Amino acid sequence: GALPAVVGGVGAIAVAVALSPFFPIGPVRRIEPASGVDVDATAVLGGAAVLVVVLIAAAAVSALRSVGAWRRASVPGVPATSALAARLTRGLPAPARVGVDFAIAPSPARGASGSRPVVVAAVIGIAAVVASLTFGNSLRHLVGTPELFGWEGDAVLFDDGGYGSIDLEAAGEQLRADEDVEGWAAAGFNVAEVDGRRFPAMQFLPLQGDLAPPILEGRGLQGPDEVVAGSRTLDQLGLDVGDTVELSVGGETARRRIVGRATLPSIGIVHGARTSLGDGLVLPASPPDEAAAEQEIFGLSSLFVRFRDGVDEAAARERLRPLGEQVGSYPGSLEVLGVQRPAEISEHRTMRSGPAWLAGALAAAVLASLLLALAASARRRRHDLAVLKVLGMTSRSVGRVIQVQSGVTMALGLLFGIPLGIAGGQWAWRAYAEQLDVLDVSRVPAGVVALVAVAAALLAVVVAAGPALAARRAPVDGLRPE
Repeated sequence: GALPAVVGGVGAIAVAVALSPFFPIGPVRRIEPASGVDVDATAVLGGAAVLVVVLIAAAAVSALRSVGAWRRASVPGVPATSALAARLTRGLPAPARVGVDFAIAPSPARGASGSRPVVVAAVIGIAAVVASLTFGNSLRHLVGTPELFGWEGDAVLFDDGGYGSIDLEAAGEQLRADEDVEGWAAAGFNVAEVDGRRFPAMQFLPLQGDLAPPILEGRGLQGPDEVVAGSRTLDQLGLDVGDTVELSVGGETARRRIVGRATLPSIGIVHGARTSLGDGLVLPASPPDEAAAEQEIFGLSSLFVRFRDGVDEAAARERLRPLGEQVGSYPGSLEVLGVQRPAEISEHRTMRSGPAWLAGALAAAVLASLLLALAASARRRRHDLAVLKVLGMTSRSVGRVIQVQSGVTMALGLLFGIPLGIAGGQWAWRAYAEQLDVLDVSRVPAGVVALVAVAAALLAVVVAAGPALAARRAPVDGLRPE
């Protein structure tokens, strides 16, 4: 066991170093100062050393078990069979029965574990492939669904770089007349102070429909003495939902209750701090008729707009541009913007194919593992295969035994690996979404997983072709001394 572990570790290092000129991937590659061959000693050498040590330790444990089983064996040379395989295959042709038995029964070699570790490896490999696909699909869904990272609108009217004050009454009249518009809400930007620390704050005013930042925990704003905060802001303050905090905004200090934790849109004044994902606070803004005297201070400078389903968003945003001349602080002060993605989300758009590449590499590893296991099984089982030939099984049927073994191994891998992979992918995405401060909405690519299952079943047959051919040619000369 030590020799293949060391050779594999050295080979992995060589492959990693050879592939290093192709990394990093994405936009950061354009600014990488040294894009040639690179060796990260901590990751490559350290990781390979850990893997080699673990594999050698596993080989040592297996060797000790084999020695103990050899000493306890009372009837040497009698291959063990599986009662479960016998029950499941009752009435099937001989190649099918023997192939199933080869897949799940102990090895004929005393103390060896047979094909069962191969089944376990197939389960783990398929689970890793499905988990990668589930994670990747959830990532694509996040990037393409602005609601998950704080944007409930499809466009925003942004006045004077966040310093302006939109005429909400005039804007409301125009938006109500637009059949493509479903709802809108106003927001202004400021800075809130807590114990001398400053945080970006958004003052939010719902006007028509619910466009408030998505809530991760608790609820949204319902009263004037409430506040919603981002996750990182709560961590920095050492507070939780339900606590109270004394905030100073625009020179006024008030005690407010934290009623919710939200993911916030990435927007704010152009020359100051802005809310984004887990950073910032959301405060209720006063209605226009009550805040007329305060508009110069708080300035509701943004208007989030949501379009109806099926609307051409680009065309709808273009129709909103003339509003700037009527509702902005001055002619030309108002911009019509689309969804503003924070840096975390923008960079994720470039790595959406990463999980798919990882899944492909894992799938190749599963197939290589299956191929090697079938070849080793054919060698270990050459005595059994020779007996089957002596008893009258044709060479073609002997080859089918190996093919059935491969198919059963892959079927068990799919049967247990797919649900484990879905659960693992959802768990990984849940942890990742919590760290990123976005809504936890995972998406299982059911169609892709089904295609993976079909492809795996077909490839199991293809992979078995070589070992099956070798098994058909297995000589019976070894039985003559017996």
